[in-house]
Amino acid sequence: VELRLTKGEVTILNSRTKAPVKLIGVPEQGKERAVFKAFVNGCNVDRDFHADGVSDLVVRACAIYGTSVGFKDCDTLTFDANIVNSPSILFEQTQAGGFRKTKLQKSDFHGGQLVFKVPRDGAKKDQIPVDKCWFQGRTKKEEILGKDIRDGHTDQTSGAFVVFLKINE
Repeated sequence: VELRLTKGEVTILNSRTKAPVKLIGVPEQGKERAVFKAFVNGCNVDRDFHADGVSDLVVRACAIYGTSVGFKDCDTLTFDANIVNSPSILFEQTQAGGFRKTKLQKSDFHGGQLVFKVPRDGAKKDQIPVDKCWFQGRTKKEEILGKDIRDGHTDQTSGAFVVFLKINE
């Protein structure tokens, strides 16, 4: 499934895919960004999942499996109540400040590492709130950073820094 939109909205509900899913925002001629909103809810994605250039993305109550899961340059991203079993989940912004409307909450991460990348911009930090997520029973921030999460705490090239609000046991 590959959707390329310049503007508009798409809603994907209660479906199952055995093929990769890609949501791609394509800017109109003369525009810098696409105005493409997507809502993905209650889906089982048995293969890879990627979103790139989506202006407003909500991924909620999904089971996501696959070797490649990534979210790049999504202006607003709400990742809520998901179960992810993938070796790596990439959250990437190409410009500093891009994570200001990103939040991860109430999701379970099984065995994969969450990687947050954004270019460093001096002393500025992109802070990403992570609330009520589960990391295979690890409950201490020091246990999770570096093992489950790679961000500016452990990768000096990244200006993204996770801020834990509450960690689920």
